Amino acid sequence: MSPPSQPPPLAPPSRLHLGYCTNVHPGGDLAALHRVVEVHGAAVRRRLGVERLGLGLWLGQAVVAALAGDRSGVARLGDAMAAAGVYPFTLNCFPYGNFQAGAVKRAVYTPDWTSPARADYTVAAARLLVELAPPEVATATLSTLPLGWGDGWDGAHTEVACARLVATAVALRRLADENGRGVRLCIEPEPGCVVETTAQAIDLFHGPLAAAARAAGEGRSLIDETLGLCFDCCHQAVAFESPEASLDALAAAGLVVGKAQLSCGLEVADPSAAATRAALVAFDEPRFLHQVRAGGPMGWWWRRTTSAPPSPGPRAVVSRWTGRGGSTSTRRSTARWWGRWRPPRQSWPAPSATWWRRASATTWRWRPTPGRSSRMGSDP
Repeated sequence: MSPPSQPPPLAPPSRLHLGYCTNVHPGGDLAALHRVVEVHGAAVRRRLGVERLGLGLWLGQAVVAALAGDRSGVARLGDAMAAAGVYPFTLNCFPYGNFQAGAVKRAVYTPDWTSPARADYTVAAARLLVELAPPEVATATLSTLPLGWGDGWDGAHTEVACARLVATAVALRRLADENGRGVRLCIEPEPGCVVETTAQAIDLFHGPLAAAARAAGEGRSLIDETLGLCFDCCHQAVAFESPEASLDALAAAGLVVGKAQLSCGLEVADPSAAATRAALVAFDEPRFLHQVRAGGPMGWWWRRTTSAPPSPGPRAVVSRWTGRGGSTSTRRSTARWWGRWRPPRQSWPAPSATWWRRASATTWRWRPTPGRSSRMGSDP
């Protein structure tokens, strides 16, 4: 009996690239970037036993600025990647500054898309990616933050941010025309940001972004060709979204998922269990922001994010899960007032919950009904 025939390899224009994301390693300067490529990237490739490995590079603004116009530096980086057997096909342009600083927290969301610095950095990074990516990368992708952090954001911010995204899309289209390959900027929904959920992403693309394109004299084709979504599995899990349902909804709405990040979060079925709290304490660290959601069959219905000092960080989320049914608090404060809660920035129906918010605007407590679970994520 003859062995089954193998399917032909995918042609380069339709090839999917699976790679290793490097933003877990320090890469804030050129020397560190070379270590990422030559040491870490090469080690992962050898461990996997593959001839070539794709990389999702993180190039912070300082590295992009150092390489811009330095053709010899770009060539050296390209040679180092070829020698290590790795190649770039996407960039993580969410963190603008040092993503491995001692305390990153909300700084990762600055500058946001209301700032010209965010647009300038993104276009410059795209130029580097187009130069470094091999020919088989038919469409180079970059991921970016979903406009900005949600607190204090209003419609005026969205209008400015979308106008800047459209101007960036025009620059990316020009770059694609010059180089003969597609370039797509992928907006990455994240808990706590302006765009958190699949429904909000769809609304953004069909609402403010489409309006900004029309105001700039551009058609829908500009958005379809140059913009898309980065689907981060951890972020959407923390929002209690089904990946199948989310991807189906995005496809039905005509949105392109240009990039997916295969990551995971923590789910706590019973936050009141002492053993669970003890296990979660091991994840306490001061560097990154930690998003927490509580939810159930009707979708997530409570949100809170631990923030920068003087917040005690994720340990507070863990250590203050107390009481029957699991109440939690994420920060410290003083005097209280009562109100009735409704879920912010989301479209699912949800039960109300009695809550109190302390006057310093730093503590949220919740008392969920039985059967709820909590999920925690840390990113981007």
